[in-house]
Amino acid sequence: MNKRKIVTAIIILIIMTSIIIYLQLFKNDKQQTEEIEVKIEWEEILGGENNDRGSFIYNTADGGFLTLGYTETKDNEDKDIWLIKFDQAKKEIWNEQYGSSYDETGNAIIETDDGYLITGLRESFGSANDEAWLIKIDKSGNHIWNKTYGDNGWDEFNSIAETYDGNYVIVGSTTSFGSEGYDIWSMKIDESGNEIWNKTYGGSKIDTGRIVLQSVDEGYIIFGGSNSYSSGDNTNIWMIKIDESGDEVWNKTLSSDVRQLCNAVVNGVDNGFIIAGHTYVSGEDIWNGIVIKTDEQGVKKWETLLELDDKDAGISSVEQTEDGYIAVGYTGLGDEQDGFVAKIGLSGDVVWKDDIKKDYMNGAVWVEKSDDDKFYITGYCDILNTGFYDLWVFQIDF
Repeated sequence: MNKRKIVTAIIILIIMTSIIIYLQLFKNDKQQTEEIEVKIEWEEILGGENNDRGSFIYNTADGGFLTLGYTETKDNEDKDIWLIKFDQAKKEIWNEQYGSSYDETGNAIIETDDGYLITGLRESFGSANDEAWLIKIDKSGNHIWNKTYGDNGWDEFNSIAETYDGNYVIVGSTTSFGSEGYDIWSMKIDESGNEIWNKTYGGSKIDTGRIVLQSVDEGYIIFGGSNSYSSGDNTNIWMIKIDESGDEVWNKTLSSDVRQLCNAVVNGVDNGFIIAGHTYVSGEDIWNGIVIKTDEQGVKKWETLLELDDKDAGISSVEQTEDGYIAVGYTGLGDEQDGFVAKIGLSGDVVWKDDIKKDYMNGAVWVEKSDDDKFYITGYCDILNTGFYDLWVFQIDF
């Protein structure tokens, strides 16, 4: 009888201990995903009567940074590339625009020995198609030269990286070259913009290139989307490893039953890659933000959804921290948009998130960490509630 009581007591103790552990884990999980208040330490809002938007931030060698975007204000309603230089004290040093009476958009920028290279696209003169565009400027933003690339289709440059031999590799999308439909497009150029090689990757449907990063073996990893090699008729995130000559080494489709889009990629704190973007939630008919971790061979390690108040949400950019990642994006559509910032842990857990709630529409497009561990974000906001938005750049603290 005493033995039976002891066994019963042990069982009860095990059950109670399990309940306590479960409750503690549940409590911790709730604490991890609590909303916190992200403070805006500094901000600049720039623009005029029409739409202006920030889309990219780049840290410069002198300790300052560049904000790249577009403006419809300074010329007319056609878009021009807009580039603003800030020093380390966040003082505006210069701002320049590049364009014509047609639409031009800048997607990425990289520093060279004597200036910067801007990649993007421009509307072809007298044509409905777009051309990939490369602009060389000096350290003061003065135009040195520009070149267009492509043929009679729609062509765009989205990302640029320095090569191991001091040249540059650019990634984008093209309908001028490759298979039928859209293909991922990569090109290696020298410092003067002269083509060294030109490669395409894709099938008979829509395949688009978004980001290129150096790999550890003198090759490159291209990130984009594939409809040709996806599950069903969806677009899935596609990774392609290429060698120094642009030849494919391997490719991986991150298969999903729903549409998923890649917007930004950074190297993982503990190796591999962190991919940020959008994923469609078919049962709820909305979009959620998504963060995916892969290893160096493109094998998925974890995937995290970021849901925000039953609204459409997307992650547009991601950056490293010492113990995880900072993701930024937006929730809502149209004039109901709010930007947000979220902290993602090394295992993919959502540590915290905060909507940048204002009395006006806003969105966060790109985040960049400076050398002194400050986080700068650019995007857009409609501070006067006019229906038109301005370029917004700000520093956060959390």
